[in-house]
Amino acid sequence: MEHYNTIIIGGGLSGCTLGYLLRKQEKKVLIIEKQKLTLKNKLCGGLLTNKSLELLKKIYKDNNLEELNIKSYDKAKITNNNITFDVDNINTYSTYRKKLDDYVLNKYKSLDGEIVDKTTYDYIDFDNNIVYFEDRQISFDSIVGADGVFSQLRKDVMNKNQRMNFALEVACESSNFNEVNISFFDNFKGYGWIIPNENYAMVGIGNVDEKNKIDNDFNSYLKGINIRPTNKKGAFLPTGNDILLNYKNNIFFVGDSAGLISPITGEGIYYSLYSALILSNTMNKNYSKNMNFIIKNIKRDLFFMKFVYNNKIRNYLFSKYKKNKNITKRINKFAKHIL
Repeated sequence: MEHYNTIIIGGGLSGCTLGYLLRKQEKKVLIIEKQKLTLKNKLCGGLLTNKSLELLKKIYKDNNLEELNIKSYDKAKITNNNITFDVDNINTYSTYRKKLDDYVLNKYKSLDGEIVDKTTYDYIDFDNNIVYFEDRQISFDSIVGADGVFSQLRKDVMNKNQRMNFALEVACESSNFNEVNISFFDNFKGYGWIIPNENYAMVGIGNVDEKNKIDNDFNSYLKGINIRPTNKKGAFLPTGNDILLNYKNNIFFVGDSAGLISPITGEGIYYSLYSALILSNTMNKNYSKNMNFIIKNIKRDLFFMKFVYNNKIRNYLFSKYKKNKNITKRINKFAKHIL
């Protein structure tokens, strides 16, 4: 019977990054990906916060990342209804998510990392650590769920999917936009985003309330910025309040599968990279302990959401910021935190 140190379910950002890091340790790794790799294209605005970019450089020892065609911004806008707050002196970046996923996949392959696409596993014998797929039986030391918010591995061990929110997005001409913009609205418990890239901008909206139905709200948002609602893409996102890092001793989860995300803005790239890095260093129960820093940050953001999505508080702050330097500083500090 074939044996692998680690089997990773999912060949996206977190899965390939983890695979790459384990291959650097000369571990025998197999990634099983259900989609065709050449067509895999995750819904994502492509926003790279400064901490995400620095983590990418650290993991891949690549200070240039030329393949990603990264665009940088030193300012952004946060809009609340019709009032816009300009955020200066920031370091925020954007890239095409497809290029980012292809980059990490090729890095994994460059270390002779094995990957099987267009495939799902048939059954996992958790008692004997054996996975069955495509008439193959493979034993493993550890298995990792990196297969997104609808993780099959997570469902198999928990008998349910994680809680999730929903987002919609379109691509449009980037010439209409030259800054990152995060928008909040009175009639919608969620946020909108405009993230320009090299040739086009990603415009989207995401909810932070599972009861929201966002299609009409998205159409209204697009109409307000003169964008036609064509070729819309939708995707489910973690909520940030349903996190699962490991199950028993050798079953782990990273990225969206683990439920890791910024509850306020929906940022997931940093959490995918960080969880892969931490897990690669501790393929044991210490993984959860070493992720405490991230869990605390997410819990803090869940607490601040009560204020960010309180219309009265947000409207008051934005109406007063031009007249009150203290309020201006607070909004600016918050903006730099989420960007």
